[in-house]
Amino acid sequence: MLTSKEAQAMLGVSASNFHSLVRSGAIAHYRFGKRTLRFEEAQIHEYMKACVIASTVPKEVTITLINVSLKGEKSALRDFFEKAGLKARDKL
Repeated sequence: MLTSKEAQAMLGVSASNFHSLVRSGAIAHYRFGKRTLRFEEAQIHEYMKACVIASTVPKEVTITLINVSLKGEKSALRDFFEKAGLKARDKL
């Protein structure tokens, strides 16, 4: 059985946030008397698993290519490409 401070440390949350979770019933606990709370380590891990948000990685990424004509000697667009380390094509 874990004390409030031990359970709080496992979750890595502030004391006020932890006590809000306990009051709301989000974290199962045992109460002994008015102030003594104890937590099962398995219950803390169960709560942590319930908080996991699965990230999704797109299977396919589509890249749209834009053809831009850079006629003339100097232009702002040509300067941009040069600063970005890209070689601009004069003809398509």
